[in-house]
Amino acid sequence: MFFGVRGFFILGAILAALACAKATELKEARVTQIIHEVKLLPNAAPARPAVVNDSVRDGTAVRTGVESRTELMFPDATLARLGANTIFSFNEGTRNLELTDGAMLLRVPKNAGGAKINTAAVTAAITGTTVMLEFHKNSYVKFIVLEGTVRIFLPGHVGESVLVRAGQMLIAKPDAKNLSNPVDSPGSNGTVNFVADVTLGGASTKIIAGNTVNLFNGVVVTVGGNHPASVFTNNANYSGFGGNGSRTGTFGGAGANNPLPLNQAPSFD
Repeated sequence: MFFGVRGFFILGAILAALACAKATELKEARVTQIIHEVKLLPNAAPARPAVVNDSVRDGTAVRTGVESRTELMFPDATLARLGANTIFSFNEGTRNLELTDGAMLLRVPKNAGGAKINTAAVTAAITGTTVMLEFHKNSYVKFIVLEGTVRIFLPGHVGESVLVRAGQMLIAKPDAKNLSNPVDSPGSNGTVNFVADVTLGGASTKIIAGNTVNLFNGVVVTVGGNHPASVFTNNANYSGFGGNGSRTGTFGGAGANNPLPLNQAPSFD
């Protein structure tokens, strides 16, 4: 869905600016989890290995290595989980986050004031949302919205934006001149990748559907509420809950039902 009406775009930008003005500024984050190789990259000092409880402030990027992950927690409970080979930073005194390369999960609590996540390709405005995103400068950028909504903009292209809702995803090329409509995630022949720990909140039954469902090694997908997730897949690459055990990732919380074939998944229309 495209929003080419200039007045609508300007009004939306003004409202977003007013909302951010009332929000708590992001001044620092704490490293709360480290798996394998994670380094801090200060602007004015050599890179060094991160340790749990390290403070991360403006001017310091976080970089993960191969098969490595980390988790950062901000004072307002905004949570960033970084997958392998990822570089992440943020601008102190704002709510602007930067994904230079790699994959991450970002959860912004409701009423926290939202956040803006920037890549070299697109910018996303986030409010009360859980989103997974990947950016690879020579390949693609991908957003998958798990909760809430995300509005994605093309920098330098006035009025070019698209709203992505929970259960949808958007993929674009790094040099895209316009944005396509979002599609249901993951699509009938797609792959669902959980590359970092995530909590699927809310009381409703969660549906995970894709030809292949990967819970990468060590990843825990915590299912909120009292109902186990309903999984529809032909390749359940995780451990426990009917998975084939090819990866050590698993479900937590309410867990998941044994997977059913993808062709039994409900319609997402």
